[in-house]
Amino acid sequence: MLSSRALAPAARTIILQCCRRWKNTNALTKDPLHIKPKKKQVAASELNTIAKPAPAVVPAPAVVPDVVDDPEFVPLSQEKPLYIALGDFVRVERTSEFTSDMVRFQIPGFAFSSIVNKYLTSPIDYTSGRFPVAEITRPLKDFGRAATHLKSSKIVMFEKAYDHFESMAVKRRSVNVAGLPTVTLEEVAAFAFEVQQPSPVQLYAAYIFLHGDYIRYVPTQVVGQFALRTRDEVAESRAVIQWMRTNGEPLKEFVKRAKIAVTFARKEADQRFGVVPEAVLKEHESTLPEFAETDHQFIQFMQDFISKPHLRNWPPYEAYIPRIIKMIGCYSDERIEPDTIARFLTEIGVWAPWENFGMFNKSYVMMEHAGSKKAEENSKTLDKLATSLLQANPFELDKQATLPSSSSTSPPSLLINSTPTLSPTDFYERDLCEGIRHDFGNLPVYTIDDPTAKEIDDGISIERLGDHTWLHMHVADPTAYIPNTNEMARIAAARIQTLYLPDRSYSMLSPQLSEQRFSLGVGNAQCTLTFSARLDKDGAIVEFKVRPGIVRNISTMYYDDVDKVLDWANIRGGKRSVDLSMPVVSHPELLPPQPVPDGRPAIGTTVPHRAYRDLLDLQRLSLTHHGNRMRAGGFGFAKPSPIITLHPSPVPTSPIHPTRPTYQTTLPIIQLALDSINHSPARLMVAELMILGGRVGAHFGADRDLPLPIRAQLEPSPVAPQDRALLDQTLATKDPITGLLPYTAMISVISFLPSASITSRAGTPHWSMGIRDGYVKCTSPLRRYSDLLAHWQIKATLLGERPPWSRDALDRILPVLQDREKEITFYALSATRFWVHELIRRLRAEGGEWDDRVLEAVVNRIREDGDATVMLTEMGLTAHLEGNCGKEFSVGQTLRVKITDLSVMKGTMVVKPV
Repeated sequence: MLSSRALAPAARTIILQCCRRWKNTNALTKDPLHIKPKKKQVAASELNTIAKPAPAVVPAPAVVPDVVDDPEFVPLSQEKPLYIALGDFVRVERTSEFTSDMVRFQIPGFAFSSIVNKYLTSPIDYTSGRFPVAEITRPLKDFGRAATHLKSSKIVMFEKAYDHFESMAVKRRSVNVAGLPTVTLEEVAAFAFEVQQPSPVQLYAAYIFLHGDYIRYVPTQVVGQFALRTRDEVAESRAVIQWMRTNGEPLKEFVKRAKIAVTFARKEADQRFGVVPEAVLKEHESTLPEFAETDHQFIQFMQDFISKPHLRNWPPYEAYIPRIIKMIGCYSDERIEPDTIARFLTEIGVWAPWENFGMFNKSYVMMEHAGSKKAEENSKTLDKLATSLLQANPFELDKQATLPSSSSTSPPSLLINSTPTLSPTDFYERDLCEGIRHDFGNLPVYTIDDPTAKEIDDGISIERLGDHTWLHMHVADPTAYIPNTNEMARIAAARIQTLYLPDRSYSMLSPQLSEQRFSLGVGNAQCTLTFSARLDKDGAIVEFKVRPGIVRNISTMYYDDVDKVLDWANIRGGKRSVDLSMPVVSHPELLPPQPVPDGRPAIGTTVPHRAYRDLLDLQRLSLTHHGNRMRAGGFGFAKPSPIITLHPSPVPTSPIHPTRPTYQTTLPIIQLALDSINHSPARLMVAELMILGGRVGAHFGADRDLPLPIRAQLEPSPVAPQDRALLDQTLATKDPITGLLPYTAMISVISFLPSASITSRAGTPHWSMGIRDGYVKCTSPLRRYSDLLAHWQIKATLLGERPPWSRDALDRILPVLQDREKEITFYALSATRFWVHELIRRLRAEGGEWDDRVLEAVVNRIREDGDATVMLTEMGLTAHLEGNCGKEFSVGQTLRVKITDLSVMKGTMVVKPV
């Protein structure tokens, strides 16, 4: 028997030998979400099964290379982390590489088990050139055979599992984000084998069964968890499969109708852009077929193929999807790929030509917001709650705020007076903070945003009191009405934040409630939670306050209007250089001027002369604070970021359940510009003051030992002296005026920079922001759940009560919150990338200069095999260099390139140097 200590050299040997067999070992560690992995010491040697089954019964072993430095991968929405560790065995079939999100089954410590020790009895000398294939594969064969035998012996119990768990669904209420009941491998194995703690081989037997029953069970994003499809879905899938097997009449009718629709689209739609002239559509509308109910079953079958990529290689999809497409006869000369199915769904008028197909692969990210039964139910709940609250009168804010008559100096109780008597649908009937709410009277409050902004989270004020000047960051106060026990709070916790996509946005809270009751832009007196600070001449905080407040004198201003008043000295090159360096690309034409929403002031009229002094002093003090952070080591990145604007917005889409083919007649305008935050004094001023507000919130928490979601980033400590020197050299290039690092310098050290994190530990520094004493995001409670949470915590403390979340409770929440924020951010970036790619595709389809356009690019990554990516600086977009030619260049080098290949669906672009 080999001990763990004795096995380690052997495991390492297998790692090194296996690496030589892979064309690109880096692919083994590729994180599909591009989320930088955490580092954590984990035990080596685990068996993993990869979700790409094949007819072969013998899995090929592969091992994570030791150069990974113990990566940790946390699958989306998973409560327990999944580790792919040094020495792991993984089942990889019919592929030369894998990504960690393909793992669907795991047994820790498998390589240390007796089944492996039976064959691998001594360390392996990898220098001999002999790789012990038999010794490695035989344990896996034995294990697989044992599991298969066990599954067969309990097949009757396994077959009963669906009825058992489906009938318990209502009682258990264990559902995934799509609203489907879920089961785990442990639950199914325990049921089938009638044990409390299933053994590893019993768990694998359960996995084999569930994985094979693709009609009733669907693997979720959580490893070891399966969703139970509804009985209707099971019946529909079985019907489709039966029709396919017997060449049934519903299949023939669907093929006939689909062929008519595809033929029409091929003849009448613009083949470059997919739209049909309105006159043509009206002329032929009566000749287009109507979809039968059975047609929708085939359509849903194909949509699942696109939206659930982990099912694409499962037998019904792999076998029947290509057959349906081939039967139509319009795609016979091409290989059936996911983009073929997407084009088919577009040509039969089920999807719009600009449908973001690639986002379906990540649809689980937004299932709390839209696209799922759970999201639909939550939206109805939010609408009902919002209507209820809006029908009630807002709090009376004109009364004199007084403390309750009592000999005690303790403030009124948040918990005793409210929480015990509230149901999940109740709101506060009175302002719990009325006795401590500070009335700012006629002090001007400036809310500065874009003309189309509806959720106004914050406003700023300056108050001169003798020799002292106070800065006030007034933040909207939804927690004045919403208890943390309310259903609205639960939904906000699930959604995490408002999801902003180029084509539409999905609010965290009810949009009507945010806009009509909580927003600081509604024009009347408003409740706030105000963060105030007094700075010294060097920009350090010398005094601070956090108070519930009332603001009355609110002025709505627009960024561009305020830019005309402020000083441009802190913008490198000044206003003229910005005007010349911010190109706009648009198709099919430039975006028409966006109308200002009804009831809002006209552009160019929002800044009265009497506000000039306040705005200039606010900017001066914000720059003083910014300078303080930069002197403390803070810096920013001058990275080009694309901003997509669409017209109309939201863009037209096809009906969810169309009765006949629906074709679009108008092409939405896509306009691309680069983010102007570093080129707008107003935007920089507001952003800096919100950072100051976050520091005040963190100071408040630290003084009271109050657990808050502190945003943190530790200072990097590269081991190699040359890395430290490179980092110091790069930081020395920081612009002394703006604090920005050039993009060409930043990318050479990006790998050294630790990921930002969220912690409950007060005073944790944020290195790149130049904050050494703590920072909490608390100025956007209408859009971010973490800010709402901070408000509930702070208010409880102000009212002298125990906060809703203890430190231990918060520590359990924060990792989930952090992962979900990253997922949503990446999802939004992917959506933006899609529309940039779609814009480029359109421009190239029209011909002209974009057929041969030369673009500026910066090399931002080079792999050992020569694969390299570049940043297209005019678009803020990355692309791959053609032909693995990266070794000819260096990171940070500037190139001129041309586009050679573009796949909108796959989200990839290839360029070549010129």
